[in-house]
Amino acid sequence: MKRLELAIESIILASRWLLVVFYLGLGVALAIYALSFGKKLYEFVTVAFTLGDTDTILKMLGLIDAALVASLVVMVIISGYENFVSRFDD
Repeated sequence: MKRLELAIESIILASRWLLVVFYLGLGVALAIYALSFGKKLYEFVTVAFTLGDTDTILKMLGLIDAALVASLVVMVIISGYENFVSRFDD
């Protein structure tokens, strides 16, 4: 019975490495989102002097929103990996 328990525990512990696929996928999604941010920034820069105050603020808020979402994705990747998969070595 103890052998079965040890086998089940080792399978469960080994299965945590499946999460790495999700964290790598989030990294790829973050890179794609960075390209989207670059596109938004380019579009904003090209029309910055022709926009009114309200439109300028809305464009800037869109850029801030994108930066905050990207930061959240990074926090999820790092904390999830550290908590569930493995600790980062120095």
